[in-house]
Amino acid sequence: MFVREKKRKNKKYAYLVENVWTEKGTRQRVKKYLGKVISIKDEQPSQIRVDELLNKSAGEFVKAIIKDELIKKGFREKNSKLIKGEIEFDRETNEIRENNQRVVLKSNEGFLCRETVEELIKFIKKQKEKNYENRAKIMKELAKKFLEAGLPANENYFIILGDKIIKKKTMQTEREEDEQEFYY
Repeated sequence: MFVREKKRKNKKYAYLVENVWTEKGTRQRVKKYLGKVISIKDEQPSQIRVDELLNKSAGEFVKAIIKDELIKKGFREKNSKLIKGEIEFDRETNEIRENNQRVVLKSNEGFLCRETVEELIKFIKKQKEKNYENRAKIMKELAKKFLEAGLPANENYFIILGDKIIKKKTMQTEREEDEQEFYY
């Protein structure tokens, strides 16, 4: 699934869409209306330092990146929300609203909304539950999820987060294999 932007009467709206195979080929099916699209641009440089992310869990890491990204775009922190004018991002629910209506923030190359944030978090949790796999494949998919959510494609973020989500099975597995060879 992915977010698709449609223009109607000079306004842009976002929809959650999936590709479906039919006899006539691939078609897109709208799964859900996400809200009006609001484009936002950076107003200041990033405030977060990479060393601040090292001791955070994967979930805290993603929340810190989202917070930094929105602060760069002029949002300010108030309780559990980040606010810019009438736009509010609720850090507990990942909902973005303007005048109490759901909206989607177009940022960088993607769309920041509850669905893209939750898809990123779901991907991270899924990887943490798996055994060590092809690291390059996982990192490529992680980068894709970041971009789809409108978050920055910072190489340092991926390295740190990759180390947090990919179980360190290689050393453990090698040790177990060495022990098995010893006994046989």
